[in-house]
Amino acid sequence: MNIYIQLVAPYSNQDAPGKPAFALGWGAVISSGDLFPLDLRQVVLPLVSNTTCSFSMNEDISDDMLCAGDGLGLRDTCSGDSGGPLIVFDSESHTWRQAGITSWGNGCAEFGTYGVYTRTKNYAEFISSQICSAQEIPVSPSLRLNINANIVSLDWLNENGTEGYRLNYAPYPDAQYIASMDMNLLTHFSAGLVSGSAYYVAITSYNNNCLSDYSNIEHFVIP
Repeated sequence: MNIYIQLVAPYSNQDAPGKPAFALGWGAVISSGDLFPLDLRQVVLPLVSNTTCSFSMNEDISDDMLCAGDGLGLRDTCSGDSGGPLIVFDSESHTWRQAGITSWGNGCAEFGTYGVYTRTKNYAEFISSQICSAQEIPVSPSLRLNINANIVSLDWLNENGTEGYRLNYAPYPDAQYIASMDMNLLTHFSAGLVSGSAYYVAITSYNNNCLSDYSNIEHFVIP
């Protein structure tokens, strides 16, 4: 690592359709795949919904995948870019974070098609377990939940050596998805929710790209 080469920050939860993303790589610059650049290149690609991507490409696009591109055949990743990063500017933490890993596509910059990427946030725990030693993985926080009428308050302890925390939440009781918010170094969260709101909540801490296990998992239902 030096002033020109740095680790990208931990994964981003901000991978909603319409958000601009940057793909980087040394892949082919023409669709035939036989001309490659001498320097690292980047391209700005808007993220698109899995529904749009699946319909346009007639492919099964799972939630573990992320699509990006203009769909007009103007910009795309190509052969040789696979394994490279797709990064976004995370407005919560004000840092560049990795949203995807270049994976596959139907040709390169074909009209009506998109590039398909691995959705990094779905593999955050696995990635952390592979690249971080036991000493590098931060301590799991301890979460305290308090409900007062429709106000949900969460508190957790600030652990030494932790660079930040993520608030993870999922619908209760079926947990159809898990979403998260970057809390940076905040150790308190409070919000007013409408009647019937029901969620699981848990906190994870991170240090560079190393992610802790979940804290104790709590749940609530707003009467």
